[in-house]
Amino acid sequence: MSKKKSGLSKEISSIFEGMGPLPERGVSGVSEKSPSGRNHLIPLEKSFVYFAESRGAWASPYQAILEIGFSSLKWICLEDVKENPRVVGMAYLPFSEMSLSSKNLKDIENFLQQVKKKARGIRSLRVFIGEPFLSFHFLPISKMNRRYMKEVVINELMRRSPNWQLQESFADFFISKEPSREKIGHLHVTAACVKKNELEKWTAVIQRAGWAIKAVEGLPFAFEPLVREIGGGGAEDVTALINMETSLTSLSFFRSGVLEYERLIPVSLQDFSEALERPLIGVEGRLQLTTEEAQTLLWTSGIPVGEGELQMETSQGKKISSTQVTGLIRPVLEKFVQELDRSIRFYLRTYQLASCQKIFLTGRGALLPQFIASLKNDLKFEKMEFLRPFDALKLDENVTDLDQINAIFRMALGGALLKEKKLDLRPLPLKQDQHWNRFQRMFTILSIFLLALISILIFFDHSKLKNREKWFDRTYGNFLKAKSTFDRIETLQMGQEKLKRMSEDYEQAVGRFPAWEYLLKELSLAIHEEVILAQLKIAKDKEQWVFLMKGHILSGTSSLEGALSEFLIRLGEAKSLTEVNLLSSQRRGTPPHQDLEFEIKCKARERVKHA
Repeated sequence: MSKKKSGLSKEISSIFEGMGPLPERGVSGVSEKSPSGRNHLIPLEKSFVYFAESRGAWASPYQAILEIGFSSLKWICLEDVKENPRVVGMAYLPFSEMSLSSKNLKDIENFLQQVKKKARGIRSLRVFIGEPFLSFHFLPISKMNRRYMKEVVINELMRRSPNWQLQESFADFFISKEPSREKIGHLHVTAACVKKNELEKWTAVIQRAGWAIKAVEGLPFAFEPLVREIGGGGAEDVTALINMETSLTSLSFFRSGVLEYERLIPVSLQDFSEALERPLIGVEGRLQLTTEEAQTLLWTSGIPVGEGELQMETSQGKKISSTQVTGLIRPVLEKFVQELDRSIRFYLRTYQLASCQKIFLTGRGALLPQFIASLKNDLKFEKMEFLRPFDALKLDENVTDLDQINAIFRMALGGALLKEKKLDLRPLPLKQDQHWNRFQRMFTILSIFLLALISILIFFDHSKLKNREKWFDRTYGNFLKAKSTFDRIETLQMGQEKLKRMSEDYEQAVGRFPAWEYLLKELSLAIHEEVILAQLKIAKDKEQWVFLMKGHILSGTSSLEGALSEFLIRLGEAKSLTEVNLLSSQRRGTPPHQDLEFEIKCKARERVKHA
């Protein structure tokens, strides 16, 4: 085993080191010498195959595809030309057994390492693990694809391989999508029909080879939600679905409605069917095809035909008639039936099943009478139903969106199955994905709006909390000021009582002294002033404050006239001293001493001037 691995690794090195000038067009299945003396086309008995266009180069591609199938490993390089991507190189490693077996992992790792060393300038690499059943197989094949297919020099071994035709579908995919601009050295790993433990094993092999895994993508299958009840629903009921609508034929196996296995068969009966369905052009009711049209059929059918025969017919001005096209169908059918039988046997053996109960056929390629006869005679299939859901559907060539094409395909197939089997299913409308996207957008906008509203409410609530804190601080500060005022009042009252006792004691001992009366009056006025100020400080509003001041002026407390007048003028209630004097003249009670009154008025005028 070790010798085989080491020899294979040397062979890989020799292949990549020996890539010289590209072969001239028309060379197939032979090896030529490069200026370095090494082979750049590998002989058929070797394990690897390399082919390219005459205008390409191995080190120039920007798009690369690594397909890891059940029976082969293939490296495809596409030139990054947006209008017309071209296949410029391929390396191919077939397996005698399934590639998921552990004995091939070391060889594959060496293969990937050599590819990484030589693959310069590659910006994006897609890896397909398992026999791919990608949705872009249903894309219409454009004339542009057929043009580059005719220019590619394909080795005989690649023509006989069951996987080489996938390059056409890959090219369709890159035409329909913008070329990705990923960093150099990254892989997009796409897992198709691969179990979780096998995917982890492949991921480890790719990482050990030096590639960085960027993403692991899951590929849904369009048929699965619509055929889950085909076959009666039994545990061992197996149904095969053959789609022959595109240039590639896909074979899908379902057990109890669940997709278990699918592969692509390198046969295109659609082109032959379309050629036979065309309006009759030639004489005697025979359809005539040009050399280019016949060559297109040969390329897409996978039949190895030398270029010299067609060139000779072209130089002689001959055309291939419909009888010759009909003659080409027989070897194609034989090859198709052989591949079909091989796929069915592989599936039944792998999943340990007895037989396939039913086959559904869809696509224009299934219209050929020889094909139905081959299925019945060679494969002994008695239960066959033909579904043709695409009669009323015409895909526009400008439609390249995969989601839209999948919706059309699911709708058509679902309608046919609903009609044939009367299942409790509904065909998916074409705009369902659009409605779902619209719902997602509305839900996202509504979520953003609700989040913004909640944020605003939280902000305002926080602002109110701050205002409440400020109000509490202001109220508590006023309370402390009022408390200090009342403390002063209490002190003055204690002094007044002490002064009264002193005056009484002095009057009993010495006699009456007028100064004591003056001091007591001034002290009483001071106490009264502090009480007024305390009342003003705890007043609730401006009106109550002004009312208290006016009341004290009218009560006859003349010593407070100046202070209260000052307050009134500052508040705008008293415009001048005239109004203050008018309020003072309305006071009641006995007027104080004239000298004291004159002194108080002088103090009030001074205060008003300073204000």
